[in-house]
Amino acid sequence: MDVTTTLSLSRAATVAWPMPSSGEVQEIVALEDPVLRNLRITVAYHDLTHALTRLFGDRNLTWCAFGCWASKTAGTFIRRDALPVFLTNLVDEAMPAVFNNALMAALRPLRSEAALPVREVVERILARSLDEVSSEIATGNLIVFDEIGLAFARLLEVTSGGAALDPARCERFLDEFRPGPPEAGGQELLRRGFARYLDAAQERDPKKRAELMLLANLLVGYQEQRRVQRHVAGSLCAPIDDVLVAEFEQGLRLVTPEPLQRRVSDLLEYVLRPMATTVRQVWCRFATRTMMRLTLPDVVLDLGMDIPPLSSRMSFPRPLRYVENPELTALLDDLDRSPDTLTGSAAHDWSNLRDRMHYIADLFRSRQQDASLLRTPFTDTQLRVIRAGEVPEGDL
Repeated sequence: MDVTTTLSLSRAATVAWPMPSSGEVQEIVALEDPVLRNLRITVAYHDLTHALTRLFGDRNLTWCAFGCWASKTAGTFIRRDALPVFLTNLVDEAMPAVFNNALMAALRPLRSEAALPVREVVERILARSLDEVSSEIATGNLIVFDEIGLAFARLLEVTSGGAALDPARCERFLDEFRPGPPEAGGQELLRRGFARYLDAAQERDPKKRAELMLLANLLVGYQEQRRVQRHVAGSLCAPIDDVLVAEFEQGLRLVTPEPLQRRVSDLLEYVLRPMATTVRQVWCRFATRTMMRLTLPDVVLDLGMDIPPLSSRMSFPRPLRYVENPELTALLDDLDRSPDTLTGSAAHDWSNLRDRMHYIADLFRSRQQDASLLRTPFTDTQLRVIRAGEVPEGDL
């Protein structure tokens, strides 16, 4: 990274930040280590956030500011930081559903704890599911950065690091986005979003610019969430009941005398599936409770609760308290079921796209001018280590 952009922050002295290139984005995407890749992605979003202030100013934040802290939060699951405590608590809550089950009572005379270590079986299955969750989150992190991080890096390149807007270059940039919906590999929402970013860069009226920035952020966020829908659902709804049934079926047959295996089969049909379903419900409750968090510099947001306002006086920045832009109004009407208030902003089912976008719409609107999101996600020492292509020590 040999190009830097110098910017003046409202709460700090002039600072020089690296300006990620499209080549660097592709280099990060190519990394095979998901932990290092996530750290590099998080830092790149941070660098993009600051570099983009040359184009937009530092009053209204771009999607990258939110992407930085979402990626940092995702890193805790990709690294499995919370796995030991999470797994222990999860098993402790799930086990009564197993041991108190009628199937276990009926088979008690047929087995020994040594032959069928139930707790170990449950722990192994849940640990395997957590590995799958980590993989799903890492994949979603990669997909979004590969598409959206690259688009922001390209925006900086076609605007000469935010210093100039050439209409012909900007139009060619927009034409690079693929037509069609996100689910089919299309980027029509990105094209619309980046067109509004370019409009915002030229808008001098503070309210109109703020509304254009929010519109652009929401369009990019909608693209992102539709692209990773399968991975979000996969991370929250691991099919552990199917795995649990198969594992117990195999184990019970090994310790059951052949004359009694028919009885076992009958019991499996009527009792084992409800037991596994109960364990999955415990899993979903724990996964949702633990994963539905977003760590921002000044607050940890519980996504299942209403977004707290930045101040007691207003829920949204002054330019966004009331929306006038017709396109933004139409999008908010579609996405936000609690218009013009943070009351009712909570997401009840994060695996549901509409529920997720309802929360994100209020999050983006309420925090678009939150200067704390400009802070660095890691210490200076950790940043140097990550930029050098290594995983730093210590709490990340």
